[in-house]
Amino acid sequence: MQNIIQYSIIPPLVNKDDKYYQKKMLDLINELKKLETKYKIILSIYDLIDEPNRLTGEIIKQKKRLKPEIYIKMFKNILKEKKVKLNVEFRLFRSIREYETINDILSWFKNIGNKLADSFVIIGNYKNKNLRTDSVLKTLCLNFPEKKYGCILIPHRDNELKRCKKRIELGCSFFISQIIVDDKFKETHNQIFKEINVPIYFTITHVTSKNFWKLLQTLGVKSYFDFEKKIVDDKEKMNEHLKKIYTQVQKIKHFINFEIMSHKNSIRLFYIKLFLQI
Repeated sequence: MQNIIQYSIIPPLVNKDDKYYQKKMLDLINELKKLETKYKIILSIYDLIDEPNRLTGEIIKQKKRLKPEIYIKMFKNILKEKKVKLNVEFRLFRSIREYETINDILSWFKNIGNKLADSFVIIGNYKNKNLRTDSVLKTLCLNFPEKKYGCILIPHRDNELKRCKKRIELGCSFFISQIIVDDKFKETHNQIFKEINVPIYFTITHVTSKNFWKLLQTLGVKSYFDFEKKIVDDKEKMNEHLKKIYTQVQKIKHFINFEIMSHKNSIRLFYIKLFLQI
């Protein structure tokens, strides 16, 4: 099985100067250069929107960040300007907007999205009741079949296997899991993973504080094997924990989506070390 890793980033905040953005992108290039010695890389850019807190129901407001399409344009310009060659596939998360219509979506893909990325992850929006993930997926697959489209997989969600199989029939060619924190899988979830016959990218991240774990819980992340008791403020031990998850994913012949929440370069490089050592 080919070594593939999806490396996901959150775009930086708006209203920073050009030097700040350039520094972040040069750091990212350095990270990708290290990873490409061992992996085929899919660089994915998140598209964050407001969403309900899964514990309280309150709306989690996102900070204003560069739009993913703007960020990826800037990144490609840096690559060209610095004459850097990277063997990466570009993937954009694309959230449905509150008042968007299917024609708006088609126009965005035709005029913007398709020029920037090789594949897309379609994200639903609870505020837009008229435009659902399935209808967007079906329409995009019919109109732009040369691209690849994926959806989110949440193993504890009711009827998830049925939902995923329907989306595969509509044209979904891969799934991105919700963040996984346990180093072993629940049997009912294992059954879902085994029956899905397209790639699944299991999302993992470093969790080294109880506060961060509480934040992930507000986003709907769950543990079934007392993960909270394993949280320690120790990057080495967290890397060992992530390595165990990686091993479980390899056993079922799927892939990793790795997101590093920290924007500090030294911390990011530390966690990248995990994948170079495996």
